[in-house]
Amino acid sequence: MAASDTPYLIPTSDAAARQTVLVGGKASGIARLAAADLPVVSGLAVTVRAYHDFIAASGLSRTLDKLVTSRDFRAMRWEAVWDTSLEIRNRFNRAQVPDAIREAVTAAMDAYSLRGPVALRSSASSEDAAGHSFAGLHDSFLDLADAAAVANHLPLLFASLWSDRALLYRSELGLDPAQSAMAGLIQPMRTGPAAGICFTKSPMDERRLVVEAHAGPGIELVSGQAEPARWVVDRESRAIVEQTGADSPLPESTILDIASVALEAESVLGTALDMEWIVPDDADGVRILQARPITALPGANATENGDARPWKREDRRPWDMSLHRSFGQLKELRRRVETLIPAMEEDARQMRESSSKNMDNDALADEIERRLKVYQDWNDRYYEEFVPLAHAVRLFGQVYNDQLAPDDPFAFRDLLTGERLAGLARNEQLEDMADMLRADETLRDSVARGEFPESSPLQPKFLDFIDAYGDLTCHIAWCSEGEAAVLDLLVELAKRPRRAPKQRDITDAEQDFLRSFPESQQDFATELLDLARAAYRLRDDDNMALGRVEAAMLDAVEDGRQRLHERFGADARRLSPQDTARSLRDPQYVPACIGCEEPDRPAPSREASVVRGQPAGPGIARGPARIVRSREDMYALKNGEVLVCDSVDPAMTFAAPLAAAIVELRGGMLVHGAIIAREYGLPCVTGVNNATEIFEDGEVLIVNGEDGTVRRAAGEPA
Repeated sequence: MAASDTPYLIPTSDAAARQTVLVGGKASGIARLAAADLPVVSGLAVTVRAYHDFIAASGLSRTLDKLVTSRDFRAMRWEAVWDTSLEIRNRFNRAQVPDAIREAVTAAMDAYSLRGPVALRSSASSEDAAGHSFAGLHDSFLDLADAAAVANHLPLLFASLWSDRALLYRSELGLDPAQSAMAGLIQPMRTGPAAGICFTKSPMDERRLVVEAHAGPGIELVSGQAEPARWVVDRESRAIVEQTGADSPLPESTILDIASVALEAESVLGTALDMEWIVPDDADGVRILQARPITALPGANATENGDARPWKREDRRPWDMSLHRSFGQLKELRRRVETLIPAMEEDARQMRESSSKNMDNDALADEIERRLKVYQDWNDRYYEEFVPLAHAVRLFGQVYNDQLAPDDPFAFRDLLTGERLAGLARNEQLEDMADMLRADETLRDSVARGEFPESSPLQPKFLDFIDAYGDLTCHIAWCSEGEAAVLDLLVELAKRPRRAPKQRDITDAEQDFLRSFPESQQDFATELLDLARAAYRLRDDDNMALGRVEAAMLDAVEDGRQRLHERFGADARRLSPQDTARSLRDPQYVPACIGCEEPDRPAPSREASVVRGQPAGPGIARGPARIVRSREDMYALKNGEVLVCDSVDPAMTFAAPLAAAIVELRGGMLVHGAIIAREYGLPCVTGVNNATEIFEDGEVLIVNGEDGTVRRAAGEPA
């Protein structure tokens, strides 16, 4: 921790600014390069003392201890890490910057004639240390008008020490709430004909360096919004060996000047660099904005699991990092996803209409492999394009919180609910049929006995439902009772009043959000809200569409499993699609692991009376637990029970209206169970470790969706 007599701000020309422990890697790098007479954009370093004093004055150490200290972020899903980071950021944003720090910012900027617009850049010692340099973990803020704007943005700068990207790499960064700190770098904004990046060692060939340039702000290049012009330069001869990409905004002589400056900077700092530069209007030649060591993210080039997709690797963090998208990228992604979902549904329809029952074994094996490839291709698309769109919801939440600083960091969710979700449309049809049983006791009793009068007006509605949603409700692959299970579900739904999605009046909240922006940014605010609502809706729709493709693939697999029943007995239902196809072709083939069980592992403790997760749906409810380990288990859920599961997938949400509350192993406000819970106003707690193993069927649980706790009500009646 910085000494109490350390200034809050020091100029980068000061020798003290070369101390990384005091001003972080980014600011100390600029100071060291300036001391070596390299052309840099100088400025003021915000020392770590400002961070420590801000934390002490605001009491935020308790927040960090609660949200960070005991959590294993590497084991958490990206949704849960996002939620944690979002809450930390909002807590920091609500805290007041001490007057002493505000006054120091104003005095220092005046003393060094540093007037707006300026950039406020993060400068964490852990971010830019040689050996584990992680570009883009923390936030920077551009075009701040004056000292007041800089001071107002300090809480967000400090909060970015705990960004979701940083939390993913907490162990490598050594992030410790009691010790870690964020510093900053204030620089004048510079404009010019071109800006860009230089990597002093190419990742493809360390004998070369790479210069990228863009005729516009460098942030557009760094964020991926612009396609750069790119040059490859031989490090020894300083000759350009290749040029690709966009049209060049600069002559080759300037590119070679940039290469020379970058190699000099590398020599001063003693490591290969990722250097951001600009050719400003008001100076001759290139100026260095920032420089950090080049180091690959751990796991970025991992080869575990063979040729596994990045989201399937043991270390998924590089993929989690890649989910961030800019506003412009998200708008384009939305357009693509809205086109892809109908295409996915069309593939599912075509597979459903192509019967595999009359094929011979070889033809059926071919059909299984064809459908499996269709499903796998769409599953890859889901992770590559559909999942990243969810970042629009997180981006909206961050902007909403930054603008309004609400007490509840997830208050923005109310502006997203009420969209026409595909899963809710299915559930409304179920409730329509349940209404017919509620209104006709004789019909209800008949259906409960397993009798279905053909003359009943329920029949056409039921057949229409099965035609529209049978593949997502009573598919033979996960529902052995088939359509009879849906009738049992209707009887159970009829035992209580109709449950409709919760209606909320969000007019005032929407207006508060829009009014928080100046007139010049109203279009952005409106577009962002619309984008977030679309992403929230599509998060449900794409899951439903992918579920249809999976069901159509499993239709053919089930045909194959039935043919193999005589050969493998009950184990035939456990054959993978690949083993099913191979067994159909080869009568002698016996899968190596048919019926294999996972190795035993120690059972988690069931002793805790209170278990903590993450609040994902407000409210408090109690009821007996129903442990759901598979889709088929959903049909055992009864009215008023607490649904406890690893995850709620689209083929399971039809029974959600029966639940009193939802407890889920997967974490985050964007998991499917949390979305459905919020729509119905159900208390929901996600991120509960070993949820299906630490609770038992029938034990009474009290689920608090306000604080994220699940309490055993031992000895208390349901």
